[in-house]
Formats: sequence, C-alpha cells, structure tokens
Amino acid sequence: AVVSTQSGHYGRDNSSANTWQCISADTEINSGPCRRSCHKMVLDSKHKLIYILGRYLDVRARVNMELKSDFYCYDIQCDQWNLISSDTGSEGGPSLIYDHQMVLDSDLQTIYIFGGKILNNSGIRSEAEYSGLYKYHIPSNVWTVLKPDNDLMLRSRFGHSMLYHPDKKQLFIFAGQREHFLDDFLVYNTHNDTVEEVMCVDETKVPESGFTMRATIDTQHQEIHMMSGLSKDHRNGSKDYTDAKTKIYVYSLKRNKWNEVGKNAGCTEPEPCPRFAHMLVYDSRKKLHYMFGGNPGAGNPMERGTDMDRRLDDFWCLRIKRPAFGDMKRALQFLVRKFKFRDMSLRDPVGALLYLQQHVEEVSRLYLYSIDSSILS
Repeated sequence: AVVSTQSGHYGRDNSSANTWQCISADTEINSGPCRRSCHKMVLDSKHKLIYILGRYLDVRARVNMELKSDFYCYDIQCDQWNLISSDTGSEGGPSLIYDHQMVLDSDLQTIYIFGGKILNNSGIRSEAEYSGLYKYHIPSNVWTVLKPDNDLMLRSRFGHSMLYHPDKKQLFIFAGQREHFLDDFLVYNTHNDTVEEVMCVDETKVPESGFTMRATIDTQHQEIHMMSGLSKDHRNGSKDYTDAKTKIYVYSLKRNKWNEVGKNAGCTEPEPCPRFAHMLVYDSRKKLHYMFGGNPGAGNPMERGTDMDRRLDDFWCLRIKRPAFGDMKRALQFLVRKFKFRDMSLRDPVGALLYLQQHVEEVSRLYLYSIDSSILS
C-alpha cells in the first residue's frame, strides 16, 4: 500500500510486516507533486502505476495565483514520477478540484473522475462550482466530458462515494453534498452513457444520507460495502450536524438489498471510534478492509472549530465475516419452524407453546454477518 500526505511525504506500508517505509520525504524535489490534501489517487495494479489528481488550497493561498490542475503518474517499479499534464483544464479535462472521486479501468486503460468542488479566486463566499463526469484515456492522453455539472440525471457533488465494476463497466455513485446532503444511489453505464437510479427492495434499510461515506466493492461476491460518515439531524427540520456514527452496510448486487451488519456509536476498544473524512480501502484477495485517520469531531465541517480540527492517525484492519453454512442452516430452520408455530397456535395453543420452547428458541439466535476489527498502528 502506498500513501500520500499533505506534508509532501510519500510512504509504503508493508501490511504483512506491520511496518512503514518512507519512499520520499519530499516528492516535489523528486519531480513529483507538491504537498497537498483533498486529492485523489488510483492504483493500476496491472501496470504498477499510481495516478494523482486534484488538491485543496486555502483562500489566502489562492490570491493572485494562477490555479492550474496538475496530473501526475508514479511508476512503482522504477520509483519515478511523471508529470502528465501541468493543467488538465486547458486540455479538456477537469479544472483544479478537490473532494472529487476517481476510479480506474485497468483493462481499458481509462480513468473516470466525477464531482468535486472547483477552486477559484473569488473568495470563500462566492457561489460554489462543481465538476462534472470526465474520462481520461491513458494511451492516447485524451480527456472527454461525459456529463456536465448541470446534467439533470447526474448532479455533481462533493464528499460522495464512487465505485467501478470492471465486469459490468458501471460506476456506482452514492450520496455526497451539494446545497444539502444527497441520499441518491446512481449507476452510470459507461458503455452507453446512461444513468439509472437504484430503487432498492427494502428502502427502510438504505443507509441514511451522509458526508464522506466510504465504500468498497467485492466483484467476486457481487457486494458493495459502505461505512457511514457524518450525518445531519433532520428532526424538526434541524440543519445541525450530528456526531459521526460508524455504521457498516452490505449491498447485494444480486438481490438489490441493503443490510446493516455493524455499528458503533462511541469509542469502544477494540473497535475504531466513529469518524468522517477517513480513508477506506479493500484487499479483495484477503477480504480485508484497511482504514486510516479521519475526523472524530462534531459540528459543521464547513466551519473551523476546536472539535472539528481534531484528526486521527490510527490504522485499522476490518473483516466482514460472511455467514457460515451452519448459520444459513439455522436461519432456514428458524423460518420453517416460525411458520409452523404460527400455524399450530391457531389450532393448538398449548402445543404451540411447547413447540416454541423446545424447537424454535434453539435456532432463533442468528448471526448472518459479524465484524472483526483490530488496530494495526
């Protein structure tokens, strides 16, 4: 695993040995990107390349500054940086953006970038501008605008989640924020340029809208994993932000259904405390999630304050345990015996009570999913 930080450090984590290795203390002097935050990186595991786009600049740093969107590639095997573009905005790509999302199709050698806020020199109170959906074809070095910011079916946003299914050639886009929190679940089909809104089987189990929700995808099991971020208190029309709560959901692509599989409302060891603006990645071979950092504070993330300025530097490993055969067997037994009990209760209440005590209770405790978490650092 390779990470980039606002301080300009670039490091490698050897997960098996639980150690870090600093690749570069200052990437800028090695012909790489300058220090930054709110950027995005994607890994081309097939060609061992990392692509980096976007960054945030404080309002004071933008004064009298020409805002350009640089685009870098890092060759892991050669330990070498390459500046692909000094300004993607002048080449048909996105302007300088932050809090966007970026995914890569290694087979098609195509990068998709969606959303994020566009930086300008007009000050913090100027009207926000958002970036649309772009694709970048690596071999030909060509940018294409797929959906503009004002597209009615795919509204641009920031603080959202986006995943790519390489077999279906689809983008999955969740939530985020524009003028307010968004709670939509959209699918963009890259092969025919269409957008669909996903209407789930049971809408009551859909994750609540939030800011910086994190998601991963497991194409083998056809599942999407979602970790909640920061949500708003909607009671009585309130616009206040609530404390972050750690809720973990699993969405089945086959059954079109969400399930909540874990939650933690406070700091309880050995579980990570609730947070938002963290990072989450997934090792599809080992079926492990790795989570780093984030903000545990409450309040409005758009306003600076003591609590909201707190940052976490803990590093966690999480595993979602899938139901074993024995769990599935007990689940089926429980359903069969539950309906038999209901039928008996209409004809023989006493016999039904005995059946409930002797046969239903023993299979009533079901653990279809469980969460294991351990702190790495």
